[in-house]
Amino acid sequence: VLYVDWEFEAPDHRVRLGRLFGTHLPQITYMRCRGSLFESARQLARTISERRIDFLICDSIGAAAEAPNYSLNDSATANLYYNAIAMIAPERGSLHSAHVSRAGLEHPSHEIPKKPFGSGFWSFRARSSWYIKRIDDSRNPLHCSLHHTKNSTGQEQDTFGLTVEFQTGRTLITPMDLPAPLTPATKIPLVDQIRTCIVTQPLSYSEIGAVLGKTSETIRTTVRRHEQYFRVVLCEDGIQRVGPNLETTH
Repeated sequence: VLYVDWEFEAPDHRVRLGRLFGTHLPQITYMRCRGSLFESARQLARTISERRIDFLICDSIGAAAEAPNYSLNDSATANLYYNAIAMIAPERGSLHSAHVSRAGLEHPSHEIPKKPFGSGFWSFRARSSWYIKRIDDSRNPLHCSLHHTKNSTGQEQDTFGLTVEFQTGRTLITPMDLPAPLTPATKIPLVDQIRTCIVTQPLSYSEIGAVLGKTSETIRTTVRRHEQYFRVVLCEDGIQRVGPNLETTH
């Protein structure tokens, strides 16, 4: 494993690694980059070949892809980034983190975002992607929910929770039960999940999606396919809301 870092320094990560694994440290090669991924490509490719690296971790995309005349919101930047990784680490697996503003991504619909930056190509060309968010204001431990937003090679995994607790000399990461609205009922058909959501009051597509961890377009499509169960009303505020069709509700 090669950990390529654009943000911290080697001593910082050594401390973090020790807090997570104690004396049983995994074998990880570390590389600190000062320039962009595009500027460091030759050095990275040489390190991967010489060290016989099987898996690459890049932390993080925002710093790695930052270069003059490139914008993270452009599809050209996303494609250039993925093409560079393919040339640097051919036939290797890789993990890429993106640190983004939760408020900027989720406002105003509070949907789980499918892409870290403006261009959809950051998502289109990823094989698998996760969105990790804090679910409350707790500082220690942190309470996080993990949402699998894409899987090109299989079924998306269920949303689950983790706590991250910072103790003296170590960091503990443990499973956590999520509040009911954040836990998708994956074994229940989506149409029935939607019907449950709107029992007490009509909701917009985005509001239903936020509860179920789905996009508003997915909710809209499901409602159209099963229109016999729903009544869509255009409210005074200009927003369409979905309520139950009382004629077919039992």
